[in-house]
Amino acid sequence: MSSLRQLKVNELIRRELSEIIMREFEAPENSLVTISDVDTSSDLSSTKVSVSIFPIDQANKAFGSLRKMSGFFQKLLNRRLRMKMIPRINFYLIKNE
Repeated sequence: MSSLRQLKVNELIRRELSEIIMREFEAPENSLVTISDVDTSSDLSSTKVSVSIFPIDQANKAFGSLRKMSGFFQKLLNRRLRMKMIPRINFYLIKNE
C-alpha cells in the first residue's frame, strides 16, 4: 500500500514528466506516447514509469528513443522538482495489442 507521500510524489512526477516528454521528445511520426502509471518505491529512491505507445508497430522504435533520452529527462526533472531526494526514473513499456 502506498503512503500519502508516495501518491503525491507519483502525481507530481507524472505531471512534470508528461510535460517534459511532450516538449522535448520527438516521437516517430504519427505516434502517441502516454504515461500510464507512475509507481515510486517506498524509500523514494526510484520510480517506475509505465508508458504506452500507439501505434504498436512504432512502439519499439519510440521506446528505444525514450530510454536513450532517460538521462536527459532525469536532468530536466531534477531541475524542476524541489525535493530533497528525487527518485531515479525507469521506463517500462506496456504492450497493448
